[in-house]
Amino acid sequence: MVVVARIISISAVKKDELIKHNIREQTPKQYQQNVYNLTCTIILQDFSEVADVKYAGTFLKCVPLVQFQGIPISVTLSTGKESLEVELSTIDKEKNVDNVETKTENNVGVCVRALFGPYHNLRQLGQFISYYHSMFNVTTFNFNLLDVTPEIELLLRTLRRNLIKQGITINLGIWNLDEELQDWKVLWDYGALTVLNDCLYSTMASTDLIYIVDLDEFIVPRRNLSPNTTAKLLEIAAAAPRALASEGKQPDALLFRNTFFCSEFNKNVDFDEDFNIFNIFNRQESIWSYQFRAKMLIKSKAVVSIGHHRIFDWVNPSNSFNVNFPKQDALLHHYRDCKDVKKGFNGRGTPVLGEKRVVDKTVTKHNHIQQSNIHQIINHIINEIEDKYL
Repeated sequence: MVVVARIISISAVKKDELIKHNIREQTPKQYQQNVYNLTCTIILQDFSEVADVKYAGTFLKCVPLVQFQGIPISVTLSTGKESLEVELSTIDKEKNVDNVETKTENNVGVCVRALFGPYHNLRQLGQFISYYHSMFNVTTFNFNLLDVTPEIELLLRTLRRNLIKQGITINLGIWNLDEELQDWKVLWDYGALTVLNDCLYSTMASTDLIYIVDLDEFIVPRRNLSPNTTAKLLEIAAAAPRALASEGKQPDALLFRNTFFCSEFNKNVDFDEDFNIFNIFNRQESIWSYQFRAKMLIKSKAVVSIGHHRIFDWVNPSNSFNVNFPKQDALLHHYRDCKDVKKGFNGRGTPVLGEKRVVDKTVTKHNHIQQSNIHQIINHIINEIEDKYL
């Protein structure tokens, strides 16, 4: 048995030690060896082995120098006179990844980056949960709170109590960053990739499939695929041209192409106070390349680490790949203000607001979601919170 402990962390950037410097390189940056001079000690339930493996960056990988029998329970990270013991969670890797797409029922989850702002959009959050459950049968939602209003925290805790009876689990965590790190100039996107990868590892044992999206992003099939919509998406991906030409490789991450439904194009709807995707129909004409701003549905046990818009590191790279999901079958509807948003690599293209807008009412093909029991329960709770506190 090969035992590997993967530590997800945030560490100081050392630009001079990076191996890759190409600004257009999309893969994660890598450090040279011995940048942090860390010592990893794996502790087992029955005995321990010491492995002096030195890594740097977000991920620390601890591998023992000899093979052994046993289950790791913790890792001690040491540098100089300081040390830190980190408890480990065990991930069951015995489950067959390849048969996920053949199952009509899978355990499906959602991971989002930490909520910040302070985040205050009650109706957007409520619709996000009801939509992904009713459309894709998501039963596990994972939220980390960095900066939210008291009403949002109340909504999440109330939904967690009430929706468990409906088979929905809401996991809440506190993304307790030091004050110094709560600045995009210091820590880009508040450590979003750390949050997402922590979510992946925390839920991997219980979820076969995970949607990686933001709260303002809704994957919308271009036709009704119910029931078992998530399973149908996997079937479509397997029949995509690249998948058919992949010589046995599996499309283990489905990348959905982005298009913006800008608030500036939809003045009839207040995105902050009365958010409702079933009333928002004007979008930019363009559909983005799958290489930029795409979001994902992934087979959790095939993935080692998540990127912002694709998977970069696989358990079995010779067997897994990212597939460009056909835009005629589903798109990522992105509902936000588009001020200062530009197309192209690193936002160096033309402004989105300068584009021609088109009417897209595809979402109305799924109006049945608004009549679902979950939708009614969530709306009732939101109305009660608004009446009492707002």
